[in-house]
Amino acid sequence: MNKVKFVLFSSGILLALAFTFGCSSDDGGGISSSGGNSNGNEPSYDYCITADNICLTGPFTASNCNGQPSNSCPYGASSSSATDGDSSSSSSFVLSSSSTVQSSSSSVMLSSSSACTASDNTSTHYCSNGTMKQYGSMTDDGGLTYKTVEIGTQTWMAENLNYDVSGSKCYNNDESNCAIYGRLYDWATAMANSASSFASPSGVRGVCPSGWHLPSGNEWKKLTDFIGGTFGTDTKLKATSGWNSYNEESGEKKGNGTDNYGFSALPGGYSFSFPSGYFANVGETGDWWTATEYDTNQAYRRVIGIRYNSVLSVQFDKKDLVSVRCVQD
Repeated sequence: MNKVKFVLFSSGILLALAFTFGCSSDDGGGISSSGGNSNGNEPSYDYCITADNICLTGPFTASNCNGQPSNSCPYGASSSSATDGDSSSSSSFVLSSSSTVQSSSSSVMLSSSSACTASDNTSTHYCSNGTMKQYGSMTDDGGLTYKTVEIGTQTWMAENLNYDVSGSKCYNNDESNCAIYGRLYDWATAMANSASSFASPSGVRGVCPSGWHLPSGNEWKKLTDFIGGTFGTDTKLKATSGWNSYNEESGEKKGNGTDNYGFSALPGGYSFSFPSGYFANVGETGDWWTATEYDTNQAYRRVIGIRYNSVLSVQFDKKDLVSVRCVQD
């Protein structure tokens, strides 16, 4: 006989539901925690996904899985063997907003019917257009490690470069800003004095570590084409926090984005070449160099800000200091 107990509790802002249930080996075709096989000829499956989108760890067969037997489980579910030889085992679970459910005798995951968002991101995984993926990593020539993300066929840094090289600066010469936004570089430093490139990939390693390069304008275009173009897509690349708001006559325009692909663009601002040493727009714009020059004195960079809803391609003085994102070769 099944026993069910429900307890609702809260801890801080987390709401969870704890429940216990007993499963008997004679449930008449229901889910059995012992994973008993009533027919030795039936294939065995690692999991049983119930109609409620709960993934139970087996083994199971088609006969004793009250749902869909499967050899794979939704992203994030941990795995452990069901209790063997116990005809009436009891398991305790906690359902929380993280959708991960732990048990002393088995592990399950509450699978949401809706796609993930950036609010589901963790220190190890990110939401990419509705699907959870694991961050990659990159280490710069100074030994700092960064998260990386896959967007289409490209792999981008998910943070601004913070490699301390001669010619780079922190915003307002404040090291705490480098910890948040990375360092700012003039074009010659970002390029390591390499020649301009329109190619995709650019072939310009520049200030990036081995195996990575400074993206050309065409590589940035490849990125924006993948996410839906340049107009109205800036929010898809912006981080969900860190951006200032912009007050307009029609109301307040929020600066934060939805970070649909884990790119997590931040508004690191820039430093003008003239007057030298003048910093501006932290919290309002993010600027990143491309490996493509406009002419002898200017080069293209990509700009995302709070006063427009596009990913802009603009040319500025090569002596300005702006952010850098590297792309994997």
